[in-house]
Amino acid sequence: MGETSFDWRRFLRPSSLSAWLDGCWANRSWIIEAFRLQHRDRPGLAVHLFLGLLACFTLSFPYAVHEWVLPIAAAASLIRITMTWRLLFHMLILPATLVGLAWLAFRALSLAWSPDPSFGLVHLSEARYMLLILALWPIMEHRTLLIGAYLAGMFVGNLVQLAEGIGLLTDTPWLIWERHNPGRVTGWWRPAFGGASLTVPLAVWLYAAFWSRTTSRRMRTLAIVMSLVSLVAIVASGTRSAWITSACLIAIVALVRARTAMRRRTLVIWIGAAIVLSAAMAPIALPRVRAAVSDLSRVVERRDFDSDTGARILMWIESARAFASHPLAGIGEGGFRTWARRDAATWTDSGVERIAEHAHGTIPHVAAVNGLIGLAFFALLGACVLRAAWVQPRDGPSGLERSLMLAMIALLIVGQFETLHVGSRLKQHFWLVVALSPAVLPPARANDDRSWAPDRGT
Repeated sequence: MGETSFDWRRFLRPSSLSAWLDGCWANRSWIIEAFRLQHRDRPGLAVHLFLGLLACFTLSFPYAVHEWVLPIAAAASLIRITMTWRLLFHMLILPATLVGLAWLAFRALSLAWSPDPSFGLVHLSEARYMLLILALWPIMEHRTLLIGAYLAGMFVGNLVQLAEGIGLLTDTPWLIWERHNPGRVTGWWRPAFGGASLTVPLAVWLYAAFWSRTTSRRMRTLAIVMSLVSLVAIVASGTRSAWITSACLIAIVALVRARTAMRRRTLVIWIGAAIVLSAAMAPIALPRVRAAVSDLSRVVERRDFDSDTGARILMWIESARAFASHPLAGIGEGGFRTWARRDAATWTDSGVERIAEHAHGTIPHVAAVNGLIGLAFFALLGACVLRAAWVQPRDGPSGLERSLMLAMIALLIVGQFETLHVGSRLKQHFWLVVALSPAVLPPARANDDRSWAPDRGT
């Protein structure tokens, strides 16, 4: 790579798209050395690691908790600037960081033509979860621990769900959260997004249980149990988009990785257990299914969009109309609700007031507000994460190292029903997966001299 840490020629003229996604312009040996040098500050590194683990653990907690923890964890990178400045420079030139910042800059520029720039500023403020990249990059040597902390925090949410379920069964009001929605058990998560966020740990546990070839026996057993816990929690949440995503994840794992007889038997037993447990949740699930069928019937037969599903369809229609009228750069950040309500009123009087500030679908929303340029940024960011999550880490006994690849797939699927980066609780999960999937990873141990070059095997 020469004697520079950044090769502009490779950045501007990479040998292939995969080479660009791998960050071919970054000097890997310099990055590994930067990680090694920060070990001179062992007390500071230990405190930083604790804060990073706490940030991952509390990511799914109520806003009052993680909105305080995340800035403190990010500040640790700046407080330790004498030890981390080299790492922070390399963080800025990694592919996902560059694409994320470029997309954010374009979204900010689009305020100039947005019909509601003040609301656009609110949406831009939600990009604060990009601070996860700043907070976690200097402690990326402990990536598996960070993933584990995130999973532990999600399990705490499952326990809160269980407590609420017990409260509903025993008529114990103090166990039931104020935001409880009849027919749903979501604990401290908002009913609309609780199940959707649970698809991320489901994907991670499914990968460790059935996909990874190196998972230890104990870890595989834990992963099988926890994947069932996640699936039951998703069914209990009543989130239909999460149900669809879960089915897709199970199908992907079954088709791609259940090749040996032992794995097929294990997966068949798991699916059988999942069906039995899900059937036990039928009193919760069936009303949600009937409501969706009724909503769809009203849309098809009477063009009545005044329902949850009908409003979602109306917003998707308006997204397509907005994209058709402003295909290149979109209608501008924050302008979806204003533009869509005004346009919908010209052809229907049903469900117009139900149109929300985002399109309840990532691709429809990005297409509407940022056009083809925004779609290109989003697609490139997704490619960066999928590529890095698959080729960089090597599976180990935990089975978690490459699991974020399947987690990103889960987000991309559920993100067609919820907007990943604005207006939902999915944004922190989305940016966490981005932050934990850099194009260059340090060795897992400080005294390991090997640089983790891309491993293209499976």
